[in-house]
Amino acid sequence: MAFPRLLTLALSLLLFPACSTGPVDATFRHELVAFEDIKISWQGCALDTETGAQTVPNCQNSSPVILRLDARVRDTETDLPVNNVRVWFNSGYELIYLLPQEVLEAIEVPITEGWDEVLGRGEVWAEFAGTFEGDYRPTYHETSTDQNGLATVWLYIQEMPRGPAGIAVEGSVMVSIASDVQILKLSPGGV
Repeated sequence: MAFPRLLTLALSLLLFPACSTGPVDATFRHELVAFEDIKISWQGCALDTETGAQTVPNCQNSSPVILRLDARVRDTETDLPVNNVRVWFNSGYELIYLLPQEVLEAIEVPITEGWDEVLGRGEVWAEFAGTFEGDYRPTYHETSTDQNGLATVWLYIQEMPRGPAGIAVEGSVMVSIASDVQILKLSPGGV
């Protein structure tokens, strides 16, 4: 009689951790899949190094850029995606914001095959949602992976970091899990 109770207790203890609903920290078997660096089409106005004034009076910085960033977590032994793993995103610059999906809402996505033409027109396909509330910190975002091992954040690049002469320089976003860290480099390019 004691054996069936003991077996039931043992099985319930084994299954109890599987019922956890919150995200968990990655283990030594989990890693982030490496990122490819991104070239951002952003151009800043050159500044006079002594006065800080623009060298070309009518120069305007490029418009902000919105990009989706997907972090992938995989199991190194099975090469399968891992879900429900806690992921942290940190921006290395105060004007490169990390936005959860709830902050943006899509507006009229164009249906076309000529993306170069559409991108050249500078159209915007998302805007800030006025309904987002929560503990939002613009250069830090914590989330967890979905059933496909993906954690998503939107990069809103209001301005690329600039050197003393006003020329855009490289920025970065650090993506980390408990057992791994990857740095995504954002390099400026011409418009």
